[in-house]
Amino acid sequence: MNKQRRLKRGKKPKTKGPMSKNMSVGDGSKQVQGKRSPSVVEEIKTQGTDYEGPNCTWTVEELVEHYEKQYLSNDTYSFVTMNIRNAPDRSMLMSIYKAVVKNGGFRTVTAECGWESIHNDLNLSDKVQIFELYKTYLFHYEKIFNKETALALDFYKDGVSIEDLDPDYLIPVKIFEMNKPEDLTQEVIDEILKQDVCVIRNFEKATGFNKKIFDPEYFSKTHAQAKIDIVCQDPEIKTFRRAKNIKKSTVLGEFIKYQKEAHVKDENGNIKFAVNIDIGDWKPHMDELVSKFPEEILFGSTKDSLQYVRSHIYGMTLPQIYIKVKGSWTGGHEENLRYRAANINHGPDSSEWNCVGSKHSHTLREIVRDTYKTDIYKDEGLWYADVDFCLANRVPIVSFNQKEGDVVLLGPGCEHWVRGFGKAVQTAWNFGTYDKWQITQSIKRMEVNANINFGSIVPNWTLLLDLVNHELPCIDNDCLKIIYKELKKKVEQGIIEREALIKKLSSGRKKISISFQKESDESNITQCWGCGIDTFDFYICEGNTKKDFANYSYYCLRCASAERMLNKLREHNKRYEFYYKYEQAQLSNFFKRIESKLTCKNPNKYQDSGIQIPLLTKADWPQLRTKEDLEEEGTPCIFYGDSKKKQVKDGISMTKSLHSLRPCPGKQEIKESENVKTCAGPKKMKKRVKKQESKEKESSSSQNVENEQKRGRNCYTSIVPSSGSEDSSGLIPARVARKAKLSKDRVKKANAKKRSKQVRNKKTKTAVLKKSSQWRGKGKVTRKISSHYEDNCSEEGAYESEV
Repeated sequence: MNKQRRLKRGKKPKTKGPMSKNMSVGDGSKQVQGKRSPSVVEEIKTQGTDYEGPNCTWTVEELVEHYEKQYLSNDTYSFVTMNIRNAPDRSMLMSIYKAVVKNGGFRTVTAECGWESIHNDLNLSDKVQIFELYKTYLFHYEKIFNKETALALDFYKDGVSIEDLDPDYLIPVKIFEMNKPEDLTQEVIDEILKQDVCVIRNFEKATGFNKKIFDPEYFSKTHAQAKIDIVCQDPEIKTFRRAKNIKKSTVLGEFIKYQKEAHVKDENGNIKFAVNIDIGDWKPHMDELVSKFPEEILFGSTKDSLQYVRSHIYGMTLPQIYIKVKGSWTGGHEENLRYRAANINHGPDSSEWNCVGSKHSHTLREIVRDTYKTDIYKDEGLWYADVDFCLANRVPIVSFNQKEGDVVLLGPGCEHWVRGFGKAVQTAWNFGTYDKWQITQSIKRMEVNANINFGSIVPNWTLLLDLVNHELPCIDNDCLKIIYKELKKKVEQGIIEREALIKKLSSGRKKISISFQKESDESNITQCWGCGIDTFDFYICEGNTKKDFANYSYYCLRCASAERMLNKLREHNKRYEFYYKYEQAQLSNFFKRIESKLTCKNPNKYQDSGIQIPLLTKADWPQLRTKEDLEEEGTPCIFYGDSKKKQVKDGISMTKSLHSLRPCPGKQEIKESENVKTCAGPKKMKKRVKKQESKEKESSSSQNVENEQKRGRNCYTSIVPSSGSEDSSGLIPARVARKAKLSKDRVKKANAKKRSKQVRNKKTKTAVLKKSSQWRGKGKVTRKISSHYEDNCSEEGAYESEV
């Protein structure tokens, strides 16, 4: 029907392929040749009255008269009104209309979830569905006659007219009300993680969140000289064409003074927006976030798949703060590799959010590419869309307002753009889950980035390898099959690219022969400097004669195979070195572990043989303070759902034991002796170690197995074993699996041997881990570990992890 009406009115149907001959590109916008009749041209212009808007003074009777004569009975708008000529109770309709317009219009009331409030204010019957009535009889009337919310898009430039708008595609957001921490049960958290986008309302008030430390006044006292980035932008812009965002640098104190000003626009009408303020080393702020948020949506927690990223990523694995003034906007974008995101608004003012779910973001991309010749994936953050564009093109969009104290949670692949209604401070970060939705979306976006040469700050192939290596028993088989297929494909692709590069360099005018060598233990190269893609297994290093490692460059084989790079390799081959990360035998054993899990008849009872140390020795495992750390210091924490405080019988919490082996720079003083590397820890740590040793002697192996099974995950990190404890396959047997398989006699012998070691060696062990770096030659950091893991340490009493 819509298509027939358009053809009768002379409108060309929208094309989804290349531009046809009757269209001209011009300035990049869609132009339709041929003149339309003047009456039809008038149709797409708004006829707003001087009496509409929030201060509407018309009575209901006057509105009814205008509604009937100028809208229902006007042939100009027959294309909209032909199906609603017999509208029921027009007086009631215009009462609803007046109340909605007074509250900001259809989009605002939907965003504020205010339909129920209007229904109660008008004392209407429960049978009256005002939301449905408004969409059917009043939405287009508002878009034509209300100046405040009238259609602003143009038919010739944007391909949108009044009759194209469909209000059914504006979706209310899912809101989870929170009055106390107990309201956030495990069932609610699981439901939250199923949404494309949702809001946890009143989170700060319900949890007793300390808002004072997130106030700009507090920032000006404690971090006034911190260097920050600001963006200069036009606050009124709404377009899919590339907008100008000029980045500058300043200090935080100066921007806070600017935010306090009454007039924030400069002579050009632009405003400033403080972005990407790193707070990873702001201890009070980090502790407050960790203590109040559930682990399922918290950065760096044991339930966050991004905990296995080998070095911190600011804004993802560590939170960042954004400070807004009225009109500050963040352009449309997806999160890095479509990982989930959390955003909390500390107030005082609200922000407008517009979101398109993962199922429809590709559709939006295609429509925008056809209409504006713009790729929204390439131009991320440089456009801000009008909601009406999505409604006209039948793209479901969720539009809502984030109030003070609200937490917004985004699902994988959710396209979104945000604008501030006033002054506000917001904190944001990313997190990942172990489900199929998250994994598939991150892999898809990785492929998109490779096709459009768009860099990524997440080394996703390496992340998936580490994730499976640590969490193999916990990953669902459906998800595991996808990871197995993609990693296998990536390994095979790397071998093909390596052979192709060798072949290219061995042919041509200047033939050179190259060979790949195992990278050194100090290396932690995960990103190509050319395309930004994960290097994964093979890469080349461009050095210099001074051996200044900080000025080295690293490239993937794909970039190395480009003609320009090949010429460099031939001319200056002595400056380049070729490396591989993993032995093929190690990767083969890794895939065998996955295959054994996939072929297991009962995956829930599958017991992994243990993590593969050779695949992990380069990991810089970033350490963050946990809820258990804070509680030891006396800071109260809130535990939610299945993450409620659970401690094993020996007095050491499960979460703490997983993280205690990871480096935490600056947390303890470092000391080294000739024979054994030790470090002085706090008194509480020493007491816990003594208590743990005594209870380990009393507890039986069966109790240990039961405790580990309750935990439901591998509790191993990058421990280098003694020569006798590693088998020929490169695997270290997991303590739980090993003790479960041993006979009772062998268990007794193993325990006796372990007790003799405890007497012979010192009570504590040390962990030697090399400092996180993308460069080589950095120093070592030592960290004491609990003797709870002595059976996994080498005989010398220390273990070493390569970074």
